Amino acid sequence: EHIRITILSPAKLELFDILGKRVMTATMDAGQNQLDLPLLEDGIYYLNIEQEGRKNTKKLIKQTWR
Repeated sequence: EHIRITILSPAKLELFDILGKRVMTATMDAGQNQLDLPLLEDGIYYLNIEQEGRKNTKKLIKQTWR
């Protein structure tokens, strides 16, 4: 229950649930990073990535296969 993120420069990450509640924040160094999500419930999330003054948002869908 994790995702791997490769970034070219240090970044600040914020993860929001579908209702806009911030559920996680992290800072990551350049290179390959791992974001652990084991405590999050299944659902839709939005990952905001800010680096070098630019912001990017990615949609994540967490679904546990049973």
